[in-house]
Amino acid sequence: MASKIGISTSVNLSHRPDINEIIVKKLRLELNELLEKLNN
Repeated sequence: MASKIGISTSVNLSHRPDINEIIVKKLRLELNELLEKLNN
């Protein structure tokens, strides 16, 4: 189930590179915040 969702999501994103970039940037920001919390 999860793999099907992941495949369909990646297919949808490949058609919309602008949205793909926004999602990647958002994920990077969230990852950076998590890492900062872990380091402190």
